[in-house]
Amino acid sequence: MSTGPSKATKAGEVIGKFKSIWPTNKALYYYGIVVIPGDAKCLAAQIDSGGVSSFATRVADLAQKTGGFLGAFVKVITANP
Repeated sequence: MSTGPSKATKAGEVIGKFKSIWPTNKALYYYGIVVIPGDAKCLAAQIDSGGVSSFATRVADLAQKTGGFLGAFVKVITANP
């Protein structure tokens, strides 16, 4: 399930562009603080607070494919009131 627009950049496109610029000697690791896909509680908290939100499926895909990291947005907010 992707909640991004159909024309949004996909993970493979980002990785392909990166490799076209730095084919061998650089590594790409993607990190995001997001609404993690499937975290309905986090999504509801974002919407209830008046925000416009969706699951970050494309960010999650890119982080997974690059060995990066995803952090939950709601945990960041609630950890630092």
